[in-house]
Amino acid sequence: MSGFLKANLEFGIIMLTRFSLVPRIWLMVLVVANMTSLYFIDTIEGRVVFGALVISIILMTIVYMRFGFVRLLGIGHIFWIPMVLWLWTRLDQTPLRNSTLEQWVILVIVMNAISLILDGVDVARYIKGERAPYYTLSKKMSP
Repeated sequence: MSGFLKANLEFGIIMLTRFSLVPRIWLMVLVVANMTSLYFIDTIEGRVVFGALVISIILMTIVYMRFGFVRLLGIGHIFWIPMVLWLWTRLDQTPLRNSTLEQWVILVIVMNAISLILDGVDVARYIKGERAPYYTLSKKMSP
């Protein structure tokens, strides 16, 4: 298994096994909201969200490989900022009005905006010096 795939698998295992219940539920809802982009892949909104998700996974895996499970991981969602802003501008488009696609776009905007706020706090804490990994595969470390 390549180093990248192994790191991605480890990263996922940590999130699924080391997070407490509420963060784990939050993560699951966030992942489902973003992965639903595959259902809407025939739309530009679906393709943009899926592309941003793939880029985020790649960036976060690279950060994890280099630094471990640190607060800097939030930087992986950097491309969600333009995506969320662009999706917001799409809400007044006629094809989206009163549709399942519109409801999903609103869900993605809300979920990803909240995630970006949490990521911003984590990245700021990393910059201020909180650089130790706070989760590993073997045990939970102090946040």
